[in-house]
Amino acid sequence: MGDTQPLDEFLSDEDEENTQPEDIPQVDTFKELYFYHSSHGIIPTKEPLVDSKRDPVVFPVESVFPDQTIVIRLKNRASLFHTIRVGRLTEYGDIDAYNPDQFEDYLEITIVGREIKQIKVANPTSDTNKVMIVYDKDNGIAIDTPTIEFEYSGNDKSLDFPMSSFQIIRDIDASGDTKYRLADKRYKGNVWESKCIIRPKYGLTQSEFLHGYESSYIDTIVRHIQTQIQASRLSPIPNLYITILNSSCLSVPKLRDVYKQFSTWCDFFNVHMILGSKKWERSLVETKFQLQHKLTNQIREINQVRSQLDETEDMDPTHRQILQKTVDNMNHRKQTLMDNILDTNRQIDREREQRSFVDTSMKNKRVRMNEQNIYRDREEPVFKKRFKGGKKRKLTRKRRPMTDPLAEYLFKHLSVN
Repeated sequence: MGDTQPLDEFLSDEDEENTQPEDIPQVDTFKELYFYHSSHGIIPTKEPLVDSKRDPVVFPVESVFPDQTIVIRLKNRASLFHTIRVGRLTEYGDIDAYNPDQFEDYLEITIVGREIKQIKVANPTSDTNKVMIVYDKDNGIAIDTPTIEFEYSGNDKSLDFPMSSFQIIRDIDASGDTKYRLADKRYKGNVWESKCIIRPKYGLTQSEFLHGYESSYIDTIVRHIQTQIQASRLSPIPNLYITILNSSCLSVPKLRDVYKQFSTWCDFFNVHMILGSKKWERSLVETKFQLQHKLTNQIREINQVRSQLDETEDMDPTHRQILQKTVDNMNHRKQTLMDNILDTNRQIDREREQRSFVDTSMKNKRVRMNEQNIYRDREEPVFKKRFKGGKKRKLTRKRRPMTDPLAEYLFKHLSVN
């Protein structure tokens, strides 16, 4: 029996037929909804989620009704400060293969009316404190905390990979196993074709913050829910609980700047920051190896064509001209490869320098933890509290490790100091 319902299932067909427009039905006082999200993603320095020096410290959520309480939980597929590869669900919209235990608690936001009352962040891999309150309106807590910047991009014909959000439903079957399905249980096609809340435009790079003044993904989701409720002739739901399952990278382009601006938040996640930087460096090292291999092949091919030019004195002038043009083009590709290698080396040096700054800062403050395996099976959920009177939530099982042969190879065989 399912413990949640899609918005279009709040009323059965029989209810819709027998209910008069003026007699708007009152649904349960608590509803739990789930959304899947996919896009590019980074941790930026701009538009912080919590900014202790800003007025307001956190921005309101415009779409929340005055007497409504909404709790939003964000669960990430990527470890914080890390990149991930496109998964099966993201690529094919294959709900049947979806594994909820791929995601781990990160953020919980409590909104009353339009005002954010409290924000918590979670570090499930920590052996000590697993939760930190970064904002509490009533108790005067305000710890500078970054947002997540989502990016939707591609070319004129397609996106880089399927990107958007859609609603999914959490069911628990008779055996107690957790299952997920689309909100529209009758739909059998690819969810990316017609079931998405956000519709990124081809040929444009569009950005959206998790929550901010310029844009708000959270506000987009809440507005969608409120619109669906109104369209179903339902009165507003007093208590709404939203879980967002986010499949995006959470990398940090400016590691040192993020640490300077959000040092307390960074210290809380600690070794995630160091390991995320090392993993990114390993990917850069692998990129450099690939570029060097291409460069070696390109030089060999250039030498082969040059040999033909040097060894054949009576070559047809037209053919010689064609071969010379080929050499010129190959030399251009060679120079591009050399430039790319130099640029990658600069990125590697910059990443090492920034990580050294962060590592030293943590050690000087004596908050630097020993490196641990944060890539192990996901931990049990940290955020367990629900609205008073709500059903008890069955904890999900630990996930199976993600299979990523290249990442595993790089992690085990490439040494980074």
